Amino acid sequence: MVLLLIILFCLFCILLIVQLVLVNQLQRHSFSDYETKLYNYRWFTKKLNSLNKKNNQQSTPIPLTIAILDIDDFRRFNKIGIRVGDEVLQAFAKQLSEYTFELSAIKNIVRYRLGDEFAIIFENRDNEYVEDIMKKILSFFEQNHLKIDSSTDPIYLSFSYGFAQLNLHEGIDSLMCRAENMLMLMKSNK
Repeated sequence: MVLLLIILFCLFCILLIVQLVLVNQLQRHSFSDYETKLYNYRWFTKKLNSLNKKNNQQSTPIPLTIAILDIDDFRRFNKIGIRVGDEVLQAFAKQLSEYTFELSAIKNIVRYRLGDEFAIIFENRDNEYVEDIMKKILSFFEQNHLKIDSSTDPIYLSFSYGFAQLNLHEGIDSLMCRAENMLMLMKSNK
């Protein structure tokens, strides 16, 4: 009888551990983009709201800046084939993540909504710093090509970007609207 109870207890513990692992994996997958392996829009909004709430509770808020990137003329890749477009997104996301981390040690990069839009959360960085980093990232992509399996030709791309710094007592929606407006202004000037 005691042996049976020990076996049942061990089975219960194993099932509990398996359940915790599965829940952890599910939560991790719910915050990452399947295609690019970056954080997704759901994680992005949760993170921004958390940072905004934290900032509003501090006597001296830290700068919080959002940059939104949109790959220029992305349709040209999908016209070649949807798979080509997917591979370009994956290669771009990987290089964007690696190069941004190399420049600034920032890991808060997301696939913004869907399609060819990405975003970067800059914590404790002012607009001048963000502008400098964004120019370096843009220059990097304009000078270097992406390699993908579906094409023997090197893939060169450019992107437009906009960014905005959170103002005191400003809502996240207003911040995002300002960053998106700057992005649209840059796109219209190209």
